[in-house]
Amino acid sequence: AGHGAMAAKDTGKDAKQRQEDKARMRQLIVTLGDQPAKLISAIKGCNGALQDDLDDYSEHILMTIVDCAMHLPTKSAILAILCGLINVRKPAFVQQLIDRTAKELQERVKQGKYMQAQLLLRFVICLANCQAVQATAALEVLVSLLKLIEGVPCQEGGDVIVGMVMGAVPWISTALREMHKSEVDIILDACDVYMARRNVPWLAGVTIFNTAEAAITQKDRLGALWHALKQLREKWEVISIVAPYVSVGEQLAKGVPHQLPPFILTTADVKKKSLVYMVDPIPVSPGGDEMTAVDRWVLQDLVIATIHCFSRSIGECRKQVLMIPVNHAQFDRVVIETIYGQMLRVPAPSQLPLFYFRLLQSTPTLQSSMKGHIEAVGNFYISRMGYIDVECGEVLADFLSFYLAASQYAWSWDELVGEAVAMPHAQRVARFMRQTMEQLQRLSFHDNLLSRLPKSLHEFVPPEPVGKAVFRNSGSKEYADLKSQVRIKDADVAAVKSVVMALVGALRTREVTKIDTEGDVKKEGSDDEDIMDVIEPVVTRWSREEVLEMFMYAVLENGSRTPTHCTRLLDWYKDVFPAIIPKDPTEAAACHALIMKSITAFWKLSGLRMQITTQAMVVRDILPAQAAIDHLFLAGSMDEDSHTDSLSCWHLVENLLEQGLREARMLREELAGATKMGNSERAVALQQQLEVLDAKTKQVFVSIFKGLFTVFAKTPTENFKRITLSRTLAVGRRYHEFLAPFLSDIEEAVSSPELAGSVQQVWTLLRAIAAA
Repeated sequence: AGHGAMAAKDTGKDAKQRQEDKARMRQLIVTLGDQPAKLISAIKGCNGALQDDLDDYSEHILMTIVDCAMHLPTKSAILAILCGLINVRKPAFVQQLIDRTAKELQERVKQGKYMQAQLLLRFVICLANCQAVQATAALEVLVSLLKLIEGVPCQEGGDVIVGMVMGAVPWISTALREMHKSEVDIILDACDVYMARRNVPWLAGVTIFNTAEAAITQKDRLGALWHALKQLREKWEVISIVAPYVSVGEQLAKGVPHQLPPFILTTADVKKKSLVYMVDPIPVSPGGDEMTAVDRWVLQDLVIATIHCFSRSIGECRKQVLMIPVNHAQFDRVVIETIYGQMLRVPAPSQLPLFYFRLLQSTPTLQSSMKGHIEAVGNFYISRMGYIDVECGEVLADFLSFYLAASQYAWSWDELVGEAVAMPHAQRVARFMRQTMEQLQRLSFHDNLLSRLPKSLHEFVPPEPVGKAVFRNSGSKEYADLKSQVRIKDADVAAVKSVVMALVGALRTREVTKIDTEGDVKKEGSDDEDIMDVIEPVVTRWSREEVLEMFMYAVLENGSRTPTHCTRLLDWYKDVFPAIIPKDPTEAAACHALIMKSITAFWKLSGLRMQITTQAMVVRDILPAQAAIDHLFLAGSMDEDSHTDSLSCWHLVENLLEQGLREARMLREELAGATKMGNSERAVALQQQLEVLDAKTKQVFVSIFKGLFTVFAKTPTENFKRITLSRTLAVGRRYHEFLAPFLSDIEEAVSSPELAGSVQQVWTLLRAIAAA
């Protein structure tokens, strides 16, 4: 028994030691290259440390290296050099690693995980640079990938495969290029053929700037890379990739290059996905040597890949971005430009906008030189607001409000106020500043903004966000009694419902009037000598609409302290509304319109509270989303004061649409499950529910587009007409996946002869985006 206990104790100690050894090796590999000044000695030291452990921990080391190759964008060449040195003494291990890399590469392509596939492909090229893989075999992988998409349209997988191939080409070393120039030229020629036939009609619909007006050239990522590779072909030099192959060339030459296993991929394995995010169009700032096109593209790509791989941690992401080993005077500027470009990517950025806000706001805490570039790049965009897509402008307003709240309201304002902004941008910049202040007031207090911001910005600060009970019966005794009954503490829903129903059709007495001898009505208290002591009460009854308005204002006024107060009142008294609102669709629609009118009038000075209150009523099935949408376009034109142009309006629209689409998504998932399980009865019921929900959502989109086109036709100013067209494109672009099957029907429902020209161009772009 004693010997057994000792053996168990030893086994436990061995297991703990193995875990510690694995953690040590993983840490050694993951942090390799974090100190560029000691890179070569670190690689050699890591090779020496791992050699003795390869026999016992080969699988762990192999998977750690492959995992790092997939998730550490800047270390493809560093990891390849390590493998090249290991190959000198342990070629069998390296062959296993190459086989595993090839397998993982194919799996990632099949799964549609193209970022990881791209990084693994670069790792394979770097292994060929280190003579661990036969160069002809590595280049043949690129050729075989290009053969997959011969004749395949860009929107059906062509772009992603060509993007992977061209994205790996800069990682081909100068020595490998010189030794295999003909094979590399064949690859580049094939890329040229594809790019020559590539058709991207959707490009104009996803640009940050309106290219028809702005003198700024914009390319998508693939087009920019193609342009960069043309320059690289003339002079093969890339300084943005740390790859010290020459320093260890003699040691690497002692290893034997390995073959790659055959790639078994078909066109069907390539998932549909287009590269639509944009190259930042801002020119490099003066005062330093310009980066070459390929170095700029590589640095941008490393930033984008780092954000993708470390998006779960803002702290680690900013650290990894700043550790990108590129020593160039324009490094800070290009990094900030790239983050802005990703934040403004349409139809949607890869991360939530708040992620980019926090990344930009927190990066200067590690590298203070970034702060000036953040403001300079931001002002570049803002000062050209007249050409910027409306959705991108609103993302910038969100960002600036967040940045100001987190940085004690510090910003270089001189470029954005007064005569610093040239026409035609001045009006749009003023609109942008109003939107920014509207968002900033959500994060701070009204008085705080006036005390902390420069006086030149006070004209853009909105009024203090307070609710006002401004309706015709606010002074009546009935309203005072009803308002006292509508409360959170000791709520009595049955009593309120009784009071409300008793009021509908009940008699009431309006204000007393005095009538003179000639029968003319005089105001009470008049000094006119002809007034006689004739008092005639005007007796009427409370209409259903007036009672609904009274009850609605009672809820709004008693719930105005905080959004929580309002939502708690709605939770208590939501069953009162069906008792007032009739079943007849026409009469019900009039009541719903009255509810929206009450909300927008009460919260005229606070778009946020209007948005929250409306959405709370829609969620509780008190108010249909259709009624909310219809009311927002009731004005029929756009100006600075209309709801149609407010951020709160469009945040509300997006939330209402997302709610319907989310429900449809859940129904589709449930329908797929019922179909898979063979539950036909349940599947038929779900399909019917889905059709009804899709029809409702489609009608909401019809109302939105009709409203926008009505606004476009009635708005007198050219500035707001452009905003309306940009808004129409933004809505269709954001929801293009849902709209694709219905786009023709919606276009037919909302089109009219007087809306030709510019409006037709928007529909053309939306059709192209839906097809992509």
